[in-house]
Amino acid sequence: MGRTANSGLGSVYKRGNKWRAQIVVNGERRSFTTDKKSEANAWLAKMRTDSNFGILPKKSSITVKEFSENWLENIIRPSVSEQTFRNYETAFNYHFYPDMGDIVLQELTPEMIEKSYRKTFRHNKSRDFVNSTCARFNRMLKYAVKQNVLIKNPHDKVDLRFGLKTARVKAYTKEEQELIIDYLKKNMDAKNALFYLLLASGMRIGEALALNVSDVNFKNKSVNVNKTVVYVKGGYIIQDHPKTDTSSRTLYLSDNAANYLKRYYAKYKPATYFFENRNGKFIEYGSMKYRWNCVQRDLDIPYRSIHSLRHSYATRALEKGIDIKTVSVILGHKSVVTTMDIYQDVYDGQKIKAADVLNDLF
Repeated sequence: MGRTANSGLGSVYKRGNKWRAQIVVNGERRSFTTDKKSEANAWLAKMRTDSNFGILPKKSSITVKEFSENWLENIIRPSVSEQTFRNYETAFNYHFYPDMGDIVLQELTPEMIEKSYRKTFRHNKSRDFVNSTCARFNRMLKYAVKQNVLIKNPHDKVDLRFGLKTARVKAYTKEEQELIIDYLKKNMDAKNALFYLLLASGMRIGEALALNVSDVNFKNKSVNVNKTVVYVKGGYIIQDHPKTDTSSRTLYLSDNAANYLKRYYAKYKPATYFFENRNGKFIEYGSMKYRWNCVQRDLDIPYRSIHSLRHSYATRALEKGIDIKTVSVILGHKSVVTTMDIYQDVYDGQKIKAADVLNDLF
């Protein structure tokens, strides 16, 4: 097939290391570039078919920013919480618009997207962060395909594996954990009780801060996780759902953990929030962060973030032989793959133990 695209049949040819398909429809030249000849041929065949049936997207000069701003305002905003919408808006403003905002949407290629991602996420961002952030851009492009603005989604060919660091577990050692638990038992108050719950349940701090008294059931030793504290411009608010769909869950406490929380409740008698300040409001994260720094200083242990309490719970659970799927559900992860990725080192240790247990069979 020649390179002339004016016949209406189009053409496929090689340019450098790439395959390029072209066709002229109603006087407008359309083109597609890919690594594989088969993909170029498939694109050209679809263009011919869509052209024959009159369903080919009209040529549009709308940019990535123009299209996505309309999508954010009219599709995303009405369907999500205000905090989630702000997260979407921030992702587009800071991660996508600087390099891709002015590109005509129909001219966007996988290479453009991947080049932008490499530049934007070059500073030690974790794989989880990049995947979740880029998923928002991908969702917008899927909508563009659905609305027949794009023929196909250029994000389908984007490779997100570009030297990203996987978030690795930063748990306290068993010895450090024993020191922490002993300290929290001897110095009980609302903040220290909250730290204890994080260590005993694997909850996120925002989820624990948002707990109402009614969310803790001493009879069946359970905690109902159904909301979280988030930061919105100007301060912290309660968001009426946790981080992800799988984050809404019921957690069960050990006898020791349940008894600790019972003693705390009997002593302080919180009215609304299970962990509340002197004004009867939920405790804000900044105050918790400062206290946790003080606790680590008093115990003379290496500084780690509050999130390490959650990591420590998961690490101890995996070390005790609790299966990865159960740990993933308890943590409220969206997928067991996420849990395996974060706790790969610990999980590898369990797999080695499994091999040793089966040694006698071979």
